[in-house]
Amino acid sequence: MVHRHLVISIAVPAGFQTEKGPVQEKLLHQVLTQALLDLGLRKVDLKKIMETRVQQRVDEETLEEMIKGGKVKLLEGTKKTDTTWAIRVEPLKKSPKN
Repeated sequence: MVHRHLVISIAVPAGFQTEKGPVQEKLLHQVLTQALLDLGLRKVDLKKIMETRVQQRVDEETLEEMIKGGKVKLLEGTKKTDTTWAIRVEPLKKSPKN
C-alpha cells in the first residue's frame, strides 16, 4: 500500500536567541506538542507520530579554516573519512489481481 505522510523538519540551533531567551529542547518540544494538540491531534497519537531530537552537526568548512589558521589542533591520529553509498533502485512489482 502507498501512504502519504506530511514530513516536517525544523532545525533550530541549540541556544538560538529569541526575544524570550535562548531556545531549549524541552520548551520547543512542549510548544510543538501544544500546537499539534490545538490542531485536534490526540496526545496518545503524538507519541506515535512525533519525534524531537538533538542532532550534532559539524561545519566542515569552518573547521577546516580553523585548523589551517592554527586556531584548533586535531588530536593525534585524527583523520578524515568519506562514506559513499550505492543505492540500487528496483521497479515496483505489480500485485496480483484478485
